Amino acid sequence: MYTEVILKNLAQTNPHWGIGCSTGDYADKFILSSPAKPTDFHDALVRMGAKAGNNLSLDSYGQVVAGDELVVAAQWPGLQKPVDIKDIFYDATGKGFRIRFGGNRTAAAERKAGCLTCLESCPIAITSNDVYPHVSTATRYFTPNSLFRGKPEVLPNAQSAPVVVFYRPAGKA
Repeated sequence: MYTEVILKNLAQTNPHWGIGCSTGDYADKFILSSPAKPTDFHDALVRMGAKAGNNLSLDSYGQVVAGDELVVAAQWPGLQKPVDIKDIFYDATGKGFRIRFGGNRTAAAERKAGCLTCLESCPIAITSNDVYPHVSTATRYFTPNSLFRGKPEVLPNAQSAPVVVFYRPAGKA
């Protein structure tokens, strides 16, 4: 998936926005922005054979996303081989990333947030991180699961720098 670096989000942290659609309602909040639409991304994962969890709702606080685990890596011009998601995103609490195909096709289409990969469990994003449970907006504001940003020492340091993100079901080459 083609994405571009949102330069301001290499320095400023956010509570969960990782990779999103450039035309979504939260387009300015993502670390990486893509022209890919959430429903198209969902359908591509299904065509690859990934199974969606579809287990979260907006009020399923404390639960984590289900669905097939995905290997997520990124590469850009000048980088010899892809790097893992943990190498491009900073996680303040250091628990890490285990991205799953949450599904959420209907919620993504209805909400129009543009979320492709959320960095905590999310009932709207197509993929999200099962290391952190889904929490309410108020909880996230006062006691966030973690805070995230891009790693400027790793990612291209130019506005709109291209980054290709690869997704594949874990266990498949």
